[in-house]
Amino acid sequence: MRKSQSLQRKLFAVVALFYVTATCGSLFFSKIKDMVIFGTANLIILLVVMGVKRYAFTSLWCAYAAVASVIILAYFWRSVGHRSFRYAEAMLEHLQLQ
Repeated sequence: MRKSQSLQRKLFAVVALFYVTATCGSLFFSKIKDMVIFGTANLIILLVVMGVKRYAFTSLWCAYAAVASVIILAYFWRSVGHRSFRYAEAMLEHLQLQ
């Protein structure tokens, strides 16, 4: 293997590590238990997809990420009544203060 290919692979691994940390790791810091569980599921699914369909990883992961985004959106729509912090009200209040 040439030096440039080796460097490319190392760079890809570093970028992939940062990506996984940003997309899955952030969910582990949530105070919401369901989000931590979802983060664990994300990480497991990411590893399975990478192991099974490595050549198609990017397209499969993007399709899964779209579905995951809808799941997170649905969670927040359903939990609006019992969340301790009201984002919309806080934003409106902030805008009125300016």
